[in-house]
Formats: sequence, structure tokens, C-alpha cells
Amino acid sequence: MAPAAPTEKTGAPIPNGCYFESHIGVVLEVERKEELLELVEGLNKNYTLAGTNELGGVSKLSRNFFKKMKDGVFVNMLTYRNNMTNYKQFEYDVEVIKSCLDYEFFKYQKVEVEYSIYDTNVAHDKSWLLGESLGV
Repeated sequence: MAPAAPTEKTGAPIPNGCYFESHIGVVLEVERKEELLELVEGLNKNYTLAGTNELGGVSKLSRNFFKKMKDGVFVNMLTYRNNMTNYKQFEYDVEVIKSCLDYEFFKYQKVEVEYSIYDTNVAHDKSWLLGESLGV
């Protein structure tokens, strides 16, 4: 049986290498890529609209554009992960990220939230979860 998503925040990592993850497809013009990167770096330094230490996870912007849309607009995937939280807090964190995107006039497509219980490439994600290298 797969482990259930935690409902309580314990202050310890979620057992068995599990984590919450969200994917947000940010719609932008190529000229705004650097601005989006700065926003993501700010999220990782815990600078949010409230100016407080609100987010407990790590945000990452994919290096490549996900897909090209018409009129020179692209989708760039922003991923947020946290292995030290519960579902309710993670949903709140994602809402904070969406508010920051809205504030900076970034549009986004559907937002996916998932609880990862099995990752076939744990070595690839080790630095991610430990916050060692953001690889942006």
C-alpha cells in the first residue's frame, strides 16, 4: 500500500522520500524570461508579497520553454516542491506563488498539485530536495 499524503506538519521530512510538487505553466514572452527567473529566485529566498518567510519548499524554473504558442508567447514550467509540509500548507504555498505571479502580471495555465510517492530518478532530485542547487 502506498503511503498517504501527510495531514499534519511534523517539522521532519516526509518519510520514504515522498514530497508534494506543483507544476505551473507560466505563459510569457521571451523578453520576460529573466524577470520570471528573478521572481523564482526571490521565492527561494522567501521574498513574497508579504515580505515574510512564507514558503518552505524550493521553486525551480525549467531551463527550456515548454511549448511555443502563437504570437511569440511561450509556456515555461515553474515547479515547486516541499518535503517538509502537509497537504493544506502546500496548497496555501501554491496560492502564494500564484499571487506573486498575478502581482507581476504573469499569466499561467492550469496548476497541477501532486503527492509523489515513487520517484525513479532520486539521484536527479537529491539536490532539489536538499536545496543545494537550484539549477535554474
